[in-house]
Amino acid sequence: MAVPSTALADTHKGVYIRNVGLDGCLTAVDDDSGESLVRVKPCEGMWSQMWTVRPAHADGAPLVRVTKQVGLCLELIGEDMPWNGRLALRECDWDNPYQEFAVSRADWAVPTWRVSSPDSGSWLKAFHEHEAPYVSQTKEWPGAYAEWEHVPVAP
Repeated sequence: MAVPSTALADTHKGVYIRNVGLDGCLTAVDDDSGESLVRVKPCEGMWSQMWTVRPAHADGAPLVRVTKQVGLCLELIGEDMPWNGRLALRECDWDNPYQEFAVSRADWAVPTWRVSSPDSGSWLKAFHEHEAPYVSQTKEWPGAYAEWEHVPVAP
């Protein structure tokens, strides 16, 4: 995932957000009821895998907001937020803290990032293809399954 500032300057066409452990991309999908969901699926360069990453706030840790088309944002949802939740696609609400994500460098040798819920500090991770990325209180070491990379969409 991109970090705010200069890293965002070249992403105006959008980015693919790749989970390093699964080698899969965040993908917007609709379930049978028409609800917009997010899954990690094989990276295929589809429109449903293109995202826009924008700075959310300038105060404190770098925060980002990830959007899909006009008015839709990634959001952590769940009954036990901020400690346990999964990623979904919802209408943007600029006052919703669960649509903002903290980013930190995973490894200075490679351009990968850890993404977390600012309130809990829990890393966003995905262990299985076709599942929604999630945060949880469990402190397992997710390794590359909690590392994300942004790949700019080619012109």
